[in-house]
Amino acid sequence: MKIVLNEKELAENLGVSYWTVRLWRLKLGLPHFRTEGRIFYRWESIMKWMGEQEEQTNVTDPQVILPIAQ
Repeated sequence: MKIVLNEKELAENLGVSYWTVRLWRLKLGLPHFRTEGRIFYRWESIMKWMGEQEEQTNVTDPQVILPIAQ
């Protein structure tokens, strides 16, 4: 896999649409960089960011369902 991806390549690798990647970048702060007006993503940075999002979700909104004691 390439280390640096454009938006279309990142979307394909993540299994989401181009528009989802764009939304994550604009609204959620998906890490990226620009060069000559083009947007690129480092795979390592994306994986780290996604892990942080997952950890944050688990801490703020745990989905643990405990059985009711009888």
